[in-house]
Amino acid sequence: YKLANDYDADVVRFERRKVIIKEDGKKYIEKRKGLDYIQGMKSIDSLKDGDTVLVLESCTHHSTCEDIGRVKIPRRLTSYLTAKNGGVPVNIKFEFVAGLDEIPAPDNYALAIQCGGCMVPRRQLINRIAFLKDRGIPVVNYGMALAYLGGIMDRVSLFL
Repeated sequence: YKLANDYDADVVRFERRKVIIKEDGKKYIEKRKGLDYIQGMKSIDSLKDGDTVLVLESCTHHSTCEDIGRVKIPRRLTSYLTAKNGGVPVNIKFEFVAGLDEIPAPDNYALAIQCGGCMVPRRQLINRIAFLKDRGIPVVNYGMALAYLGGIMDRVSLFL
């Protein structure tokens, strides 16, 4: 079998919400949506000056001065891309969608960063991700984006 996002591996078996795969004789366990998030995470490095990133918050909480989706992730992403660009500032435009609000201009995004979806049903989260993937927009969640931007993912060998 060929898994999502052209990831080559042999599917050993399916379990509830997990795919057991085998690659190079080793078995790995990965949640299905995790494979999509890994592809989205890898696309962070392909962002360029002028790109637009969509930040999706599933709940409708009031944002704070250090909000993770509206402040911390945009700041870290911009800082990361600027450092990667040799210190030359990279201007990324951020758009935010909260709750079930409609996604404006869904074909104009280079990346979507989705919250963990702890306040919504699983099906709602899956449908939102599928909507973006169908339009060719890579999706990563908050945690994986922050881990990647912080250099933590360099120490993780599973699927990278």
